[in-house]
Amino acid sequence: MKNFLKNILFALLISISVISPYFISHTSAVAVNDIQENQLSETIIDIINEFVVFDERLPGSDDEEKAGDYIISYLNENTNCSPYSDSYITDGIQSFKFTSIFDGNYYSSRNIIYNIPATNPTDKKVILCCNYDAYAFKYASYDTTSLVSTEGVNQSAGSVATLLALAKQLSNMSFEYNIEFIFFGAGTSNNAGSKFYTDGISNEDASNILLAINLDTIAVGKNLYFYIDEFSTDLNEFSSNLFKTNKTGVSEISLTNLGKVLLSSSNELGLKYTHIAQNSNNFNLMKVGILTMNIFAGDYDSGVSIGRNEFTGQEPITFTDYDNVDYITTNIGESSIFDNLNKVYNSVISLLTSSGFVEVCENSFGQTNGYYLIFGNEDLVTLCVIITFIIFIIIALIWHYKLTIKAYNARIETEFVSTVLNITANVDKRSSDDDIPKAISEIVAEDIKKDKRIKRK
Repeated sequence: MKNFLKNILFALLISISVISPYFISHTSAVAVNDIQENQLSETIIDIINEFVVFDERLPGSDDEEKAGDYIISYLNENTNCSPYSDSYITDGIQSFKFTSIFDGNYYSSRNIIYNIPATNPTDKKVILCCNYDAYAFKYASYDTTSLVSTEGVNQSAGSVATLLALAKQLSNMSFEYNIEFIFFGAGTSNNAGSKFYTDGISNEDASNILLAINLDTIAVGKNLYFYIDEFSTDLNEFSSNLFKTNKTGVSEISLTNLGKVLLSSSNELGLKYTHIAQNSNNFNLMKVGILTMNIFAGDYDSGVSIGRNEFTGQEPITFTDYDNVDYITTNIGESSIFDNLNKVYNSVISLLTSSGFVEVCENSFGQTNGYYLIFGNEDLVTLCVIITFIIFIIIALIWHYKLTIKAYNARIETEFVSTVLNITANVDKRSSDDDIPKAISEIVAEDIKKDKRIKRK
C-alpha cells in the first residue's frame, strides 16, 4: 500500500513538473502582451496629449513649426531612426514654399524625413507618412475663412502619434528594405507638402518604392478602411486576407462604398473624379507612379454621404472644433482614440513583417496607377475631353445622317404607295383597257408636278 501511494505521489510530482512550465510560460506570454499593449497605449496617448498643445497649427504657422520641432525631438530622443539627407533634403528637413488656400499668401513649411536603413544596402524602401498640420472651420457656414482653434486629434495628431510609435518599434527591428518616415507639412492646404515631395521623385525613384502607406484621419470613426486603387491588385487581396486573419480591424473599402462617398466638384488635386479615399497625401504619390495604401476611418458602409463621415447620423468631427480629446473621449468613448490607433499600428506591423510582402508589392507595381498617370495630368485631361467631345459630335452626325436616309426612304415608300393607290382609284375612270398605260403615265406625271422637291426649268 505504501509503495502504491509513493508511486501516485511520484506521478503527481512528475505531472506538475511537466505541466507547470506551460502554465508559467502561457501566463507570462499573456502578461507580456498586456504589458506591451499598455506601453503602446501610454506611448500613443502621451504623444497625443503633448502634440495637441500646438492647437493652432495652420499650414505655415508658428504652431505648425513647433509641432515639427516636437516630431524631430521625439525621433532623435526615442527612436533609432536617422535623419535622411540627399541633394534636396538636409538633416531630415525638406523646406518648401506654398500658397495658402486660406488667405492666398505665401508661406514656408517643411517635410520631416527620417530613415531606418535596411540590413544590407539596397535602394528598395517603404514609406510611412502622414501630415502634421491642422485647421478647423465652422460647418454651419462651410466657410474656410471662419477658422477656429482645434487640437486636431483626427487631423492629424492621431496619425502623428501612431507614426512616431511605429518609428520607435520598427527602428529596433531588421528589414531587407529601407523604411522612410515622412511627416508632411501644409497637408491641409491642398496637400502642399506631399506635392512638393513628389515633384522631386523620378521614375527610377518611384520604381524603388515598394509601397507608401499614408495614415489619414484614423483616430475617429466607426470603421477603419484601407484603399489602394480603383482596380484590384495583388496587394489588395494580400492585405485584405492578412488583416482578416490577424483580426486587425482594418478592411478594404469596396467600390460600391466609394460610390457613396463621391466628393467634391473642385479640382485641387488635378483630377475631376475624386473620392474620400483619394483625398489625401496618397493621391500625389499615386500620380507619380508610386504604389500606395491609404488608411482612414469613417462610416461608409451604408447610406449616401458627402465628404467625411465618422459616424452616420452624428455631427462631423474632422475639421471642426469638436476635434479635441475631451469631446471625443466624452462622446465617442474613453478608449476610442487608442482603440483605432492600436488597430492601425498592428495592421502596419503585420503587413511589413509578413512573409511575401516584398514580392507582392513588386508584383503589384505596374498593376496600378495607369488611370491616375493619365487623369492626374490636367493638360492630358483637357486633350482627352476635347477628343471625346469630337468623337461624340462625329457619332451624332453619323447617327443623324442614318436617321435622315431612313426617313427619306420611308417617305419615298409612302409616296409610292400613295401613287399606286391613286392610279388604282382613277385609272378606270379615265380610259378604256387599251389606254391604261397612257392613263397611268398621266397620273404619275401629275404627282411629279405636285412634288416640290423636283426642280423644273
